[in-house]
This record gives sequence, C-alpha cells and structure tokens, in this order.
Amino acid sequence: VATDYQVFTIELKGDDCQVLQLSGQLGAGRVQVCPRELRDTLFVNYPVIETIVFLHTNDHHFDINLKDELEAKIREIRNSCPDVFLFDAGDILVRHPHRWIVNDTLEKDLEWYGQRSMEMVESMNALGYQAMTLGNHELDYKEPYTGRALEAADFPLLSANMEITTQTMPSPKSHVSFSTHTGRSINVLGLSVASGNPAGIRQKDIFETAAEYMFLREEADVFVALTHIGLRNDSRLAEEFPLLDIIIGGHSHHLIEEAVLVNDVLIAQAGGNRHQVSDQHPVYLGKITVKLENGQIAHKEGYVIFIGGE
Repeated sequence: VATDYQVFTIELKGDDCQVLQLSGQLGAGRVQVCPRELRDTLFVNYPVIETIVFLHTNDHHFDINLKDELEAKIREIRNSCPDVFLFDAGDILVRHPHRWIVNDTLEKDLEWYGQRSMEMVESMNALGYQAMTLGNHELDYKEPYTGRALEAADFPLLSANMEITTQTMPSPKSHVSFSTHTGRSINVLGLSVASGNPAGIRQKDIFETAAEYMFLREEADVFVALTHIGLRNDSRLAEEFPLLDIIIGGHSHHLIEEAVLVNDVLIAQAGGNRHQVSDQHPVYLGKITVKLENGQIAHKEGYVIFIGGE
C-alpha cells in the first residue's frame, strides 16, 4: 500500500531525551526521542498517538491482599507504557471498632487500628501510589493514629470540598497535576463525603465545589475527578460537568467491570472490600486507557482486572 511520507533531518544535541512536536493540518503531536536508543532513522506516524494509563483502586478497608500478585500486575503495566498513574479513591481504613475483624476475630484495640493504618499507607507507598482522595473512613479519624498514618503517605491526599481545621489530620490538597513523558498535562481534582460529625472537619457542597475548579480544564490535556462520593453522585457530576474527561470513584463499592460513559465522561469504580479484614477478600485493579491523537482525546476506555481472591 503506497502512503505519503515526509523526511526531516534533525540535530540532537547531547544524550538527553528530547520531545519533538510535529505540526500539520490535523494538529500538533509529540514524540520523545532518545539519542542513545536511536540507531539511524526514526519513523513517526502522523497523527501522533500517545497513550496514558490510569490504574485505580478504592475501598480497601484495611485489605491489600495478594500484594505480590498486585505489585507484579502493576509492574507489568508500567513496563508496557511510559505514562502510567496509580490512584486510590479512598477508604483505605475502617472507622467502626465493631468491624475491626481479622479473619472472623474481633480486634477492639485502638493500637491495632493504628498499626494497621500505618501498614496500609506503607503498602501503598511501596506500590507507588501517586494520589489518593480521602474517604469518609479516613475523615472519621481516631486520634492520634489516623493522622500519623496519613502523614506517612508519599503521595498527595486530595479533597477539594473538605475544610480541615483540626491539627490531628493533615490538610488535603484540592487537586494535583501530573505530566507525561512528552509534557502532556493531567489535572486531578479530589472530592469526598464525610460520615458522622468529626470535629474540625466541614464538608462543602460537592457540586458547588466542583464548579469552582472547572478552570482546571483550561490547563489540562486530561481532566480527572478522583472521588469518594458514590456512583449516584459520580453520575450527577458527569451530567453537570462535561468538561471532565474521567471520574474514578469509590464509596459505593460498585464493581464496574467496564467503565461507562455518562455525558461523554468515563466513569470507573473497582469494587472494594467489606469493612473488615479477610485473607479471602478479592483484589481488583481498575485500568483506564486514554488515547490522545495530536494532543486531543480520541478514545478512552476502562475495565477491572481481577487479581485473585474469592
């Protein structure tokens, strides 16, 4: 099949990787060129296709079972794509003492809660999580253990609609930004719901808050809401704010095996665990793939990977 092509000669200085931008009638695409890996001729398709992958979990509730298998799957996906981001949509802890159950044995010791909370965060650090939205089980904190564990996180904690004035909890960021290896920008907005009436924490309206942060669309090639507000609210969020590209959710424990489009916003959620610890709980990993064509989203899809368990 005959195809038209153009030949360009470029000069690469030094051994550092450089990002080249190819512009034409169909827009501008980007490709990274690494002199040390380039033998002679580099063939680039136009329009330029770039791939971004978002991995996600939600509602662990003190469980990260099959950690080695989960880590191996995350590593495999990271090795297959240069731009892979790992997020959690909240509720890594369990706030109810009567549900501090380990394999059918009740643990009512607050120090056990503190130890388990720290183990959860350390496990997430080891897996390389890059952002987490606070869930209601984190916001209903237990002094001083919840705050200590969350402060140990190597990743930003998000929640734009939570005002935290207590010193026993770290203050979350409203949003966080990431860049791909070609400099594409990703903005992630966090939204949460609280339970009970935790001192020093005030929940602002989810949708009024979201409206205040739609300016993030202007600065981003991909705009993600990382939420712990439940599927019903996620659907409303998609209906009211089509400027969002993706909603990664939690709280309602929905296992959305194939992510759904609502108002052209992709909504994903990866199940979660019951509010107690069990070695038998299943392990799910959500995977969203976004294809950019010359910097514009041309395709997005998501599904849930079953790692194991019952």
